[in-house]
Amino acid sequence: MRNKGALIWLIASIFCLISSSSLGASLTITNPSDSILGYFGEGSAVATIGQTFVVPNSQVPILDSVTLYLNPRDYEDAVDFAFYVYRWTGTKITGNSLFVSSQATASGSGGDFIPFTFNPNVNLQTGINYIWFISASGYFDGLQGRAGLLVSGTDTYTGGRIAMADNKNDFGALMTNNWTLPPQNPGYVQDLAFTMTFVPEPATLLLLGLGAVMLRKRKA
Repeated sequence: MRNKGALIWLIASIFCLISSSSLGASLTITNPSDSILGYFGEGSAVATIGQTFVVPNSQVPILDSVTLYLNPRDYEDAVDFAFYVYRWTGTKITGNSLFVSSQATASGSGGDFIPFTFNPNVNLQTGINYIWFISASGYFDGLQGRAGLLVSGTDTYTGGRIAMADNKNDFGALMTNNWTLPPQNPGYVQDLAFTMTFVPEPATLLLLGLGAVMLRKRKA
């Protein structure tokens, strides 16, 4: 009966561990804002803006979620865009997309900043540079739409920096042309304001569950 009880406890533990992203092993990075960058979108605006980053710890290699903040300022239209994750060469993106979101829309008239959260759930590697970004390329309709972004002028986040590309409706240019990187000097925007959450791999969670059960069994 004891073995049966341990098996039931093992199954329940593994389920709880795998279905939860609030484990102590998860890591959330928040970069605060101190200014506004405008404009992102179509027309007299930058079509693509993102943040380069690295995996902070090999124990939490999965980029689970990213939240950034947009202030829509409709002119002729709202801003339609998507969120992407790619590898980063230092000047441009490379390789196949690691994540592409469905279409998102920033619509409004210049009120409060709106949080946009995306859930890539993509397994990344340490020692490699990546970038997540939003791009209106592919969603142009000939009408101007703009949105401001919350950004940071201080280099609080040291794992990367802001990067922009005025590629208009040509997404392919993001792989062939160098992006714009603001100088890393006081007075220039250094990073976007964001929240990133990294979590362990499911296999790691499974091992944690097994280890907990073995410890419990040994003490019994």
